Parts: sequence; C-alpha cells; structure tokens
Amino acid sequence: MPKVGIRTLAMSRLRNHYRKHLLSLKTMLSNGNSDDGSRFFDAYPLFYSTSINAPRNRLNKRYRAIIEANDAIIRGKSVLDIASHDGRWSFAAHKAGARYVLGIEAREYLVQNARQNLREYQVPEQQVQFVRGDVFEELDRLDPGTFDTIFCLGFFYHTMHHMLLLNKIARLRPVLWVGFFSTRKRELDTRLPVLSRLLLHCPCG
Repeated sequence: MPKVGIRTLAMSRLRNHYRKHLLSLKTMLSNGNSDDGSRFFDAYPLFYSTSINAPRNRLNKRYRAIIEANDAIIRGKSVLDIASHDGRWSFAAHKAGARYVLGIEAREYLVQNARQNLREYQVPEQQVQFVRGDVFEELDRLDPGTFDTIFCLGFFYHTMHHMLLLNKIARLRPVLWVGFFSTRKRELDTRLPVLSRLLLHCPCG
C-alpha cells in the first residue's frame, strides 16, 4: 500500500470537510423566499441602500452563517474586516460584542458610507474604525498579534493574488479567520484546494 504524505492527507480531509460545509452554506444562502431565522439587517435598513445588495433574506442568512455561527471568535475580540465595503460586517461584529473592529476598504465612497452608517447607528468611533487604502499595503502596516479574528468576506475571489493575500493574513497571526468564498457549486472544486492551503498556512490553532 503506497504511503500517503501528511500534507496530502491533511489537504484531502480538509477538502472533504469544507466541501460539505460550503454545500450546506449554499443551501442556507439560496434565494428562496422564506427566512425563518435572524432578520438582523431589517433592524438596520441603511445597509440596504448604501451599496448594491443581495435580496434581503439572503443578506440576513449570511448574517446567520457569518456572525451568529462565529459568536465565540467575535465577542470580546479584536476583528479586522478586509474589504469592509459599506461597513455592514464591521457593524455586525460590533453588535455581536467585538471589542474593536478595523475595516480596510479601497473605495472612498464606501468608506464614507460606512462611517455615515455607523454614526447614524451611534457606534462610538473608537470602537469601529475604517481606513481607505490598498488591502495589501494596509495589511503590511499592521502588527502581528493585533487582531484575534480576521474577516475576508467577498474579496478573495476579486483578487488574482490569492497566496499573497493568505500569506499576509498568516503574518498577522490571528487566532481564527472567517472567509466567504463562493457558494456556487461550479466554483467549489477550483476554490477548495486554495482553502486547504490557507488552513495549512494560517496559524489558526
């Protein structure tokens, strides 16, 4: 019987685990008309108007998958939100009990929308902050160990520099990170190997 390398075996197990996980998310985030769970963003409707959005029920289901499912690594933690958009997930992390949140966003109008949204909802500026800049450059400015949890939501599949991004995330030594890649079945096979490599590089013990 041929020997199987530890790395190959680990990647295979991770691939199988996350294939099942992402397929379950695909079902959760489908565009059905019903949503019997949290309606978090219905209570904060500005986020429905400050950027192009998925249907409301889908955004609320994403909240369940991203925020509710990760309460233990958000509450009381420092969170970095990569490509923070209009601040929706930074805000959601704050409302979930994050100690501090920093959002990085390249587009000025989205940074302004994020700041305005959080002012409207009376979030203290010292608890949630946003910087405008290139994600890769801004990541280099941060000190390792500053953030417990890193969000990379809706950005990974918009860059060609996947491994560079993952190495910069790993340099920061977060305890855990939350990534949202894609829930479209045709993309799973191409993205799962990258996900497996990330989990081997990221010091998320």
